Amino acid sequence: MGTNKQLGYPIKEKLAAVDLIERIGLTAAVEKLGHPHGTVHGWWVGRAKLRVNEGNKFDKTTKGQGRKESFPFTSALLTYMKDVRRDEETDSQLKKSKKSSSQVWICSA
Repeated sequence: MGTNKQLGYPIKEKLAAVDLIERIGLTAAVEKLGHPHGTVHGWWVGRAKLRVNEGNKFDKTTKGQGRKESFPFTSALLTYMKDVRRDEETDSQLKKSKKSSSQVWICSA
């Protein structure tokens, strides 16, 4: 059986690798770290984004992945739809109440 492929590395480890690359060079750092050349080179290319990241250093990504919203006011639209639904429920309850009270009035007359 083969070994499992590691899917990600913590940002802290990536930053340490970038510092090592600055001190001893890319090829020597790759040999010392034992990670694939393309992986370490990718960290070197994205070093500015890694350094700017203020999030948890043990996360494996700097976030920002994922599907973008198709329109930016999704939460406002959802709130509006809930408000309309609540208003319609109130209206229907008032209509039922009025209908039942008018039937009682008609029957008692």
